[in-house]
Amino acid sequence: MTMKPGSGRTLEMPPRRGWKHPWQITPMWDGASQAWEATMQPGWVNGECPVYVTTVNQSPSNWKNYGINPLSGEPFFSAWVFNQEAATVPAATTVWLPLYANPLIDLSWRNIGWDDATASNSVPQFFLNLGVVQPNAINDDNITDATASTLLTPAPAGTRLLRACDLVLHQPHVALTSQITLEPGLLTGQSNVTQTLGLTTINPNDPLKVYADAGPWSPEAQIAAGIDPLSGDYTAPAYDEILIGTAYLLSPPDAKPYSAPDAAWTPYVRHALFWNLLWAQPQLTVENTTDNALGQLASLVNIMAAGSGGVAVNFITASLNDAASAALNILEANSMAGSFWTPTGGGWTSLFPPAPSAAVTAPSGHGLDKNGLIEAQSRAAAMALASQQLDPDFPYAGVKFNTGMLS
Repeated sequence: MTMKPGSGRTLEMPPRRGWKHPWQITPMWDGASQAWEATMQPGWVNGECPVYVTTVNQSPSNWKNYGINPLSGEPFFSAWVFNQEAATVPAATTVWLPLYANPLIDLSWRNIGWDDATASNSVPQFFLNLGVVQPNAINDDNITDATASTLLTPAPAGTRLLRACDLVLHQPHVALTSQITLEPGLLTGQSNVTQTLGLTTINPNDPLKVYADAGPWSPEAQIAAGIDPLSGDYTAPAYDEILIGTAYLLSPPDAKPYSAPDAAWTPYVRHALFWNLLWAQPQLTVENTTDNALGQLASLVNIMAAGSGGVAVNFITASLNDAASAALNILEANSMAGSFWTPTGGGWTSLFPPAPSAAVTAPSGHGLDKNGLIEAQSRAAAMALASQQLDPDFPYAGVKFNTGMLS
């Protein structure tokens, strides 16, 4: 479907069934802002609709109609905005728009393929079949977008460029904190280590939301790397995230490297979520055990409410290395990271069906008619290419339950 420029937006997508699954992403060209944006079919997490954080000047003109969550009665955006009685609200004021308000999500892009100077993003086979070329071998840290097109070797004729943007679901939660105190035993050579585990409170300005990330988004990015529990305080990420899907833009053939996408580019989407979700996180409990290799666990203090107390773990060790190892083990064993999963039912399967193959089966039955055989092969190749898709057919896969939550 294509909407002519008179409406200000252009939407061009391959024909699909009328039903939209939760989290379905629809990219569109916004003629007013001269940029690609997207809308998203509402999905729900524990019965709550995520919001998109934007500003008044980027919101629909009727944004005030979406200020209250009809399920909870709570405002979707800051109380300061909600309580405004003035006729005008500053354009830069932040508002939280629920997905059912159909907000336009601003998309930011990363280069994939020929003009990916970092050569860090692999090209999906789907797009290789459509004319995208693997990254150029040139990888110079001094290359900038302004000069790269003059430094790259000429692209093969017909090369198409590719851009990608990840859309992510963000779930805030209480996070694990750790404070370490070390009391060296100068006479005995045995040090007493106290590690106090606690929980943060949820930031009221950090809602359940969706956002766009040029990325590529990675689940490892939200995990603190290289934790040194004896170097000071430690606070784990106060959120869980999961990939909703990736929007792609495919250029016309022979587009100029590093050019910005415009209305002539074709959108595609590969989804990672198809169904509403449940989410939960574990409770903080520390077993009173003894680890002979790392020292004796001397005592525990019961946990209090989030943000007001914690668990104090005392252990005796002979070296700083052993103390660091023990503290790190306690951190990793008591992660407060939660899990998403799809409720059972609803027609989903635990496995994706096999992806359609683009392989061409040689036609038969043409005897010595070489021209007929070549024509049939070309037709079969075109049909195989047209049958490709980034998403599976129904029934869509769900997110499996993390059985570790039961322990």
